[in-house]
Amino acid sequence: MSGRARHRARVAFDWSASGIWLDDPPSNSPTEEFANRSGLRPWSELVSRQLLDDIQQWNNDQDDVSRIWTDPDETLEEEIRMRARALAERLLDELGCDWDVCYKDDRGVRIPVQRTQLLGLVSALTVTSG
Repeated sequence: MSGRARHRARVAFDWSASGIWLDDPPSNSPTEEFANRSGLRPWSELVSRQLLDDIQQWNNDQDDVSRIWTDPDETLEEEIRMRARALAERLLDELGCDWDVCYKDDRGVRIPVQRTQLLGLVSALTVTSG
């Protein structure tokens, strides 16, 4: 890998937001261009509309279940966490190798998503060639 800065994205809930964020953007961040073009949905040039819709729906669903902040429900919290992880994995797949992706759990902890399919392929190649 070259010495250039990697892009970092995060799937995280926030009230009335999109659910997808750019973390510590390098100076050549692709999302800077989005702000300067009217009518473009942020991230739409990088990932599929379906994924953006799914992340938005996940974020909106949390608006509806905000009761977990006052009346904790472990099953609901786990479901939200699992959906966040699955969305972050899809985001990583669509963004590609120049990106690091994480998601925030219900406690606000950032959890990085690993490229498990790639790691599995490398492990398989190592075992068969060794």
